[in-house]
Amino acid sequence: MSSYQLRALAYERVVGPRLSRDGPSLSTSAPEVVSCWDAIEALCDWMIDLGPAAGASTEVPVSIDLREPGWRDSVRLTGAADGLFRHPSTGRWCVVELKLGRSRPHADLAQAALYHLALAPEHDPSGALALVRFRPEREEVLVPAAEALSARPAFMALIGKLADVLPHEVPNNKDVSPEARPFEFPADEVRSLGERLLTVLREYGVTAKFAGEPRVGPTYIRFEVEPGHGVKVAALEQRTREVRMRLELGADPILTITEGAIAFDIERTPRRLVPFADVRDQIDPPRGILGNPRMPIGVGLDGRLRQADLARNDHAHFLVAGTTGSGKSEWLRTAIAGLVLGNTPEDLRFLLIDPKRTAFGWLRESPFLLRPIVFTDETAPTDVLSELIDIMEERYRQFAETGTDDLVQHVRETERPMPRIVCICDEYFDLVQGDNKQVKEIEQRITKLGAKARSAGIHLVLATQQPSRKTLSGVLDANILARVGLKMAKSIESRMLLQRNGAEDLLGNGDLLFKDDQGLVRLQAPLLSVEDRDSIGRLGGRPTRQAVNEHVLSNR
Repeated sequence: MSSYQLRALAYERVVGPRLSRDGPSLSTSAPEVVSCWDAIEALCDWMIDLGPAAGASTEVPVSIDLREPGWRDSVRLTGAADGLFRHPSTGRWCVVELKLGRSRPHADLAQAALYHLALAPEHDPSGALALVRFRPEREEVLVPAAEALSARPAFMALIGKLADVLPHEVPNNKDVSPEARPFEFPADEVRSLGERLLTVLREYGVTAKFAGEPRVGPTYIRFEVEPGHGVKVAALEQRTREVRMRLELGADPILTITEGAIAFDIERTPRRLVPFADVRDQIDPPRGILGNPRMPIGVGLDGRLRQADLARNDHAHFLVAGTTGSGKSEWLRTAIAGLVLGNTPEDLRFLLIDPKRTAFGWLRESPFLLRPIVFTDETAPTDVLSELIDIMEERYRQFAETGTDDLVQHVRETERPMPRIVCICDEYFDLVQGDNKQVKEIEQRITKLGAKARSAGIHLVLATQQPSRKTLSGVLDANILARVGLKMAKSIESRMLLQRNGAEDLLGNGDLLFKDDQGLVRLQAPLLSVEDRDSIGRLGGRPTRQAVNEHVLSNR
């Protein structure tokens, strides 16, 4: 294949379709588009010049489990190297990572250290790493093995920090307000980032000024700007890609209209994960026979844990969506952990549906389970949902006997606990992939529960990787009002779930948008450590209120 043929192939399969798709938004970015194409042409020329290297392979999977002395858990890193080649003359292996556009030397070296760490044991520990940049001229950097190894300690420390597995003591924060514990970030870097943001906007004819002090969160930094006279909101929205490129961001900034200002959410690097242990003291312990209907959602810019109230109409049922790596399963675990800490098995029970058998194993022996975890290859989901409907109807019969309208009134009248039931399905999409008759039966049962179950103290939390018209039928969409949108692959998926774009620009790993009747808010889901998960999974081994209270008090 000639260089010309490879260029034509790249344009036909990659560049052309993207230009057709994004043409309107790129209409004012002609220089950048031309520069990108020049870089792609240089890449094609280089690949042809490289020739048929012996043993060459591309998109090589990279996966390694890391653990350092003192870490509280291991960390798995996964990815793919762009190329792995054996030099024709020396026989040595070379990992090639291709970069289109700008890069950062420290990040490049860290990436080289990762590849050396992951691939050297299998291939050649003495092998060097080649970094080839196209911006658009080709630049080649050879990272010797010794240099890659020397970067390992700092690299491992960064991984441990980002994954929150470094040893640390959780301070006693009971007497410290969340506002007094801001998410730290160098002030000069925040100021510089804000100035660069305004500079980029001015270069494209968009005048703006800051409307307040920047607010630093664990995942992003929020800059509120006031548009200049005559500047439309659309003018700011149209410049998110330019801001991303010029500030060297990993995702487009997310824009939100606030009171008299436009909020730019700019990703922070490195981001800070929020350990569940840091917000555990914000979860109320069990509080009487009515139980605690509050379920954790995520942490805001102020450090406060935002919690849903299952007793509210707009929080009674949840739709949760997010692609692989978004943190969807971790969010479900955190939500469960918060409900367990706030209740006893007398107050709350879970009905867990796990089509993939991987989400809820840590709760297998929990007394909080209404019934054993449901695996859909063993138990028909229609049967389980029918049982839940039977419980709902039986409760309504009991309410009629006591002259009450809902679970709260009934418990107060009888002074006997009646547990809330939270039905959580990790992958609802799998449930509606059978034959049409089965799908219709499942949708009928889910719809009935969505419309009637709240007053009976029965709640649905349905999670899926693919929010689509098939998973979000009209009646289901109308009766499940609370939405948690984690990172999604496409803007149309964000609109399906949240009625607006934005989730496609989230940063993954628990970065989320929460929508209810009060509007939309961006939060960071806490990360439940393995130790906390296992401890909470065992909680309630003696299913009495005293046992749970003792456990909660001992951890506060």
